[in-house]
Amino acid sequence: MKKQTLLTSTLLLISSIAQTKEEKRPNIIFIMADDLGYAELGCYGNKFNETPVLDQMAADGVRFTHAQTAASLSSPTRAALMTGQYPYRIGVVDYLRGNSDPMRTDIKTIAETLHDNGYHTGIIGKWHLTGYSLSGAKSQILPSERGFQEMIISENRYIGNGSYFHPYHFNESVVKILPEEKEFLIDRMNYEAVEFIKRNKEKPFFLYLSHYAVHNGLMGPPETVDHFRVKPKSGISAPSENNPENDPYKKFPADYRGKPNNPHLAAQLKHIDTGVGEILQCLRDNDLLNNTLVIFTSDNGGATGVTTNTPLRGGKTSMYEGGNRIPMIFYGYGTDSAPKIIDQRIISMDFFPTFCELTHTNMPEQICDGVSILPLFNNKEIEEREFHWYYPPCVKESDNSRNIEASIISGKYKLIERYTYNGCQLSVIEQELFDLSTDPYEKNNLSTKNIETTRILNRKLKIWREEIEKGENKSVNQIIYVSPQGTGPGNTWENASNLEQAITLAHSIPNHEIWLKAGTYNLSAPINLDNTFIFGGFKGNETRSTDRNWDKNRVVIECKDRISPFRSTTGNNRPGGRDAYIPCIIDGVIIQNAINPPEENGGAMILSNGAFVRNCIFRNNATRNGRNGAAIHCNSGHCIIENSLFINNTSDGNGGAIQIGTGTTATVRNCTFANNSAVKPGGAIGTATNKSNLTLINSILYNNMYGKKYNSYGQNTDINGGGTIISTHSAVESNSKKFMDGDDTDHMYLNRSKNPSFLSPSSIIGKGSTHDEIETIYTAIYMLAPGSPCIDTGSDYEALDILFDLQHQDRIQGKAVDMGVYETQSLTNNIYTEISNHIKVFVVENEIYISGAIKGETLHLYNLQGILIDAITVKNDKDYTIFQLRERGIYIVTIGKDTIKVRF
Repeated sequence: MKKQTLLTSTLLLISSIAQTKEEKRPNIIFIMADDLGYAELGCYGNKFNETPVLDQMAADGVRFTHAQTAASLSSPTRAALMTGQYPYRIGVVDYLRGNSDPMRTDIKTIAETLHDNGYHTGIIGKWHLTGYSLSGAKSQILPSERGFQEMIISENRYIGNGSYFHPYHFNESVVKILPEEKEFLIDRMNYEAVEFIKRNKEKPFFLYLSHYAVHNGLMGPPETVDHFRVKPKSGISAPSENNPENDPYKKFPADYRGKPNNPHLAAQLKHIDTGVGEILQCLRDNDLLNNTLVIFTSDNGGATGVTTNTPLRGGKTSMYEGGNRIPMIFYGYGTDSAPKIIDQRIISMDFFPTFCELTHTNMPEQICDGVSILPLFNNKEIEEREFHWYYPPCVKESDNSRNIEASIISGKYKLIERYTYNGCQLSVIEQELFDLSTDPYEKNNLSTKNIETTRILNRKLKIWREEIEKGENKSVNQIIYVSPQGTGPGNTWENASNLEQAITLAHSIPNHEIWLKAGTYNLSAPINLDNTFIFGGFKGNETRSTDRNWDKNRVVIECKDRISPFRSTTGNNRPGGRDAYIPCIIDGVIIQNAINPPEENGGAMILSNGAFVRNCIFRNNATRNGRNGAAIHCNSGHCIIENSLFINNTSDGNGGAIQIGTGTTATVRNCTFANNSAVKPGGAIGTATNKSNLTLINSILYNNMYGKKYNSYGQNTDINGGGTIISTHSAVESNSKKFMDGDDTDHMYLNRSKNPSFLSPSSIIGKGSTHDEIETIYTAIYMLAPGSPCIDTGSDYEALDILFDLQHQDRIQGKAVDMGVYETQSLTNNIYTEISNHIKVFVVENEIYISGAIKGETLHLYNLQGILIDAITVKNDKDYTIFQLRERGIYIVTIGKDTIKVRF
């Protein structure tokens, strides 16, 4: 992400493509086909379709081999073209339906920007960035309101799909003007493009010719379709099953799904190609060709219901290359001395800054996610960068059957991830890693073989997703700013509210986030959690949630043994019933000295279906009167708790830290439970009945007591009771047979002789009462000491979407993620370690520096797979020995008998 405020005085002169402002400014004609796949043109290897004009353009101009669209479907790509921003940043994440809201108007389009610089602007054809009032949309924003002075044949609803012959039944106001008996839409649009050029030849112009073809619903003039039907290797010919009565080929069955060499597609493409020839001839006739840049491309890959994208994998809507890699040809102005083929990867957002630099137009004061690609035309490279794609959850009106997925290309690697969504959290369910340099067709999934690269790209992708979802231009949740001393309305940090007022306000705002500034909050009454989203860890000047740090900027909810601070509505009082899904989030806070209401469960919290707790510390909380769950009582549905520490909580019933009610499932991931106590069997976690379920992932339960026994899990009346209890890569001190029934994965049994080796735990069990006891509890350290059996023994796969531990350090270090809430830190940049009395090792940028090695000694650098990367013999023991690192990852350095793990 970058803000661009380029001044014309600072623009580089890049060959003839960046002339001085006094010279005549170039025209731009941008021609976009709809759903045209990468391999449909002859110049990209197609042997069936006939595209002689486009093939000659590629031969005489510039052909891109790795042009990517910002999305693998229509509206998002068009939004990226118009704004220069990732479509997910501005909320256009799916194709817009007839009743959809229009693209936001607070971001300047390329048409508005060029028009402000004296360009005459026009669009012919598909817009697809608004809903339409006659289709039930609350508002519609047409191209004429977004910078286009001329708007020709653009849809009032949707024209083209199943409506390629006049009368265009979705837009009957278009008057027939071509002499053919049945005016063909592609021909009409080509004609209008020629007429636009003739009308505006005396002034600089920007023309966006946006074809509706070759979108599904294919139709072509019968004589053209017949031409391709009789060609050798012709595929099955059929238009869409929903074509109108005026379609000459309605009689053919709709059985051409996924077939190559589709005669209808070929017919439409031939008419597009002919039209490009007519446009080029018009430019020649009017002496404009040398001063006009003509670009031909597509909005996404081919639809697999219409054609095949072979050799690329996948197609439209897919995260594979077949979904977003498209043909791209530049011809005319500035291309004479450019390379004929450019292999460097470019993307839709690049057109905005490119057109601005080309036309000596100042970039508007807004985010731009693209870069100018003009250096490529002068045989220069542009800076290496990463590319991202995202189809997020809960898209309004979207197809719920579509995958929630995202992908990233970084260097030669591409990672695709697919997710499940529970209303408040994405969880990775599938990963695919491809080396595009050796596997451009994405056949070999390396995610389980190249784990370190998968980890790195997963983190990069998650950080990007979080940044893009909270982007400056995104119409996001309303932020309510809160500080311990706040008295204001909560609209800024300077006017911060207090927590109680913020909760009241939040319940009137459907989409909100409550941001808590560091400090201690003394609550006087419980807070209702329903539809409430609370985030701690802020210093008080942040503009993005990704800048917070819950370890450095601690938010403490102090209850003084008087109240239980957070309560979901439960039972029959819950809107929609006991198990109704009502989301809430508590993230990045410390809750201490809480006590349950006398006749209710849950010392610090009672949670219901949809609750999500993460990055929290629960300490010195309690229940009384035989009630359960000293920290949390999970009352109904599914509750998720992750990356949280539970210490010295005491239950007068079951569940020294957490109790799981009947018919309830709790997922506990990367948590640590220590020194909690309960009267009943579950010293740390308890279950109510055999219908109470628990999934433990990468968690540690140790030194928790049931009465006078060390036992961390148990059902109310039976240590072996409970519903489905599964341990995955977790370490538990418990004699329950629930961890011996064969459904666990890499479960670790802890006992008095085998413990997790906490660094400096408290000796106090349960809730402290005196000042000294409480101070001891608060200062105890539950990080893992060197040699702990819980280091590097968690499941990476289960922790992929947890970026940081409770100390806000990188979550995955070393060979694998650690169990528990803290990650043992490897050596990282600018931190040195002394591995013997005389040898020191530290990392700066991409280099490992080693001092103190003996002259003549050979130092070895290995990757985690044990492959030797480099070996250096020390020539001067007074100088540093330096290893160069080429890729980020985990490395092993051996110096004699000494070994150290280094993370770069």
